[in-house]
Amino acid sequence: MHPTLEHALLVSVGLTLASGATGATGAAHPRPQQSWSTPSGEVDLAQPAAAEADSFAAIERDFERGAQPGLIAGVVRGGELEWSLATGRADLASGAAMTAATMLPLASVSKSFTGFATALLEARGELNLDLPLAHYVPEAEWIGPRVPVRTLVHHTSGVEDAAGILALAGWRLEDLPSRADVVRALCAQQHLRWPAGEREAYGNGGYVLLAEIVARVGGMDFADWMQAQVFAPLGMQRTTFDPARGPQDDRARTYSAVDGGWSEARYGEFQGAGGLYSCLEDLARWGAQLSAPQVGDAALLEAYRRPGHLSNGSELDYAFGLSRSVERGVELYQHAGGAPGISSRAVWIPDQDLFVFAAANFAGERSVPSQLVTRVLDLLLADVREPPVAPDGAGGGGPRMVFIPAHPERPAESFGIEADPELVAAAQGSYRMQDGELFVFRASEAKLSIALDGQPPYFEIFPLGEGRFVFSPMGWQFVFEPDDAGQVQAVTRIVPAGAFGSSGAEELSVGERVEPPRVDAQLAQSCVGLWYSDEVQSVFELEFDGSELFVSHARLAPMPLIPVEAGVFAIESGPLAQVDLVLDAEGEVEALEIEARSWGARARFTRL
Repeated sequence: MHPTLEHALLVSVGLTLASGATGATGAAHPRPQQSWSTPSGEVDLAQPAAAEADSFAAIERDFERGAQPGLIAGVVRGGELEWSLATGRADLASGAAMTAATMLPLASVSKSFTGFATALLEARGELNLDLPLAHYVPEAEWIGPRVPVRTLVHHTSGVEDAAGILALAGWRLEDLPSRADVVRALCAQQHLRWPAGEREAYGNGGYVLLAEIVARVGGMDFADWMQAQVFAPLGMQRTTFDPARGPQDDRARTYSAVDGGWSEARYGEFQGAGGLYSCLEDLARWGAQLSAPQVGDAALLEAYRRPGHLSNGSELDYAFGLSRSVERGVELYQHAGGAPGISSRAVWIPDQDLFVFAAANFAGERSVPSQLVTRVLDLLLADVREPPVAPDGAGGGGPRMVFIPAHPERPAESFGIEADPELVAAAQGSYRMQDGELFVFRASEAKLSIALDGQPPYFEIFPLGEGRFVFSPMGWQFVFEPDDAGQVQAVTRIVPAGAFGSSGAEELSVGERVEPPRVDAQLAQSCVGLWYSDEVQSVFELEFDGSELFVSHARLAPMPLIPVEAGVFAIESGPLAQVDLVLDAEGEVEALEIEARSWGARARFTRL
């Protein structure tokens, strides 16, 4: 399971859902790691400004950053830089402009380079992807023998997410862990989320371990190996996995939106899964490599973009740090990234000999680089009229995966329609669908939001009139019909043909209103105390104030637990997402299962 937005865009922030066709985990939907707001006054990128006659000039005008944090972008066709853009500020304090030589972090686009290094070592015969992780990293005593290296490449290993494991160990978002810190935490795990190869779920843990493998096979630090074997041969002198390497005076500072302005952001990226710095000039050189390889050959590039498979033979859409999708009948291979102060996207279209990229030193509620790349692709592919054709092995019946941004875009069909405040108030509540799924709707200022699986976060749904609302990222519609007393006792979900989860025809299901669960005081009181996990070597404390249960850590503020169903609690914000109570045969709480708000990580805690 990995996230997609627009053209199968992979990112680091958001909520992902995957249908059974991908072999997705049956666990509750993962929740966003973090979300940010964008300062007022930022250009609205929802609609092209010159849709009737778009051009690069129009794109440059619409994405001009002025005195705001900056943006770079480029189009490489046939190995040549055909168009580029560098706009805005690399440093707000000094006023330094963003230039073609300014280095800035790329977040999860880094995986495309780690994946390339892995494919390169395999092509040279120095790395056997079918050997277990333990062959290269023996200190991974429990997971090492159970995880073939190939499953790390394609996100099918079952290894927990790096960010989640660190959160469960008490690390905070602003902490700056080294790769050694992350590898140590991953190697201490004594469980997998599923047997390696059985399911797919995007995350950061596997690519941190791949970077460690590259370093050990190469006999030197990962950043040094990448410099010697990939970047230097391509002339990419301002590209590095080592933040201390290269010129420090022409490096972008990174910013997150705070209270209508910008605040400098620092984020501990996970080297291999993230951590790459590059610039416009060097990314153009990488585009030339994808056109006419200087490192490796055409056969290596073919292997680099070859998707993986599940153990049952089902083909995936994720290759070596590249996600495959189809637009206008053309195959795209791409990745994107997002973290506090970072957003990026890079798309490779081999059949068009085309590479398009964008990166920014700021993050907001929408990925501006993604919006820019979409505009560029729409322009460049305007004359490609072939109907979309699914790649071999890809099933029909609508998309298999979808990315849900923290703030979904309002669809055009909802423009100008206002929701009835009385209906919104009456619709608020919990509804159990016929298939057992729980949806919780929350009303605020005449707006209605939805929580999937009954667990936060909440995503706004938009009115279509006559009691109908749309959950735009997935295309689902919800219809509320009040009774004669103005009360809403049921909701109808409509999944149109082609929407996420559709089997090919429109589907309707009904959910009945259910009373929200309450905290059982006796059970809550029995949970009070300290709980320890030897896997993450961390202690959490549960406290009960008579009405509300809280979980806390020595390095984290107390977080209220929201009851979802018997023994299951959600957490609305912060590094943790869920706490499950594990009961023994007598109904006593013998353990806690705590899940982090990352791409997925859980650990069991027992009472101290």
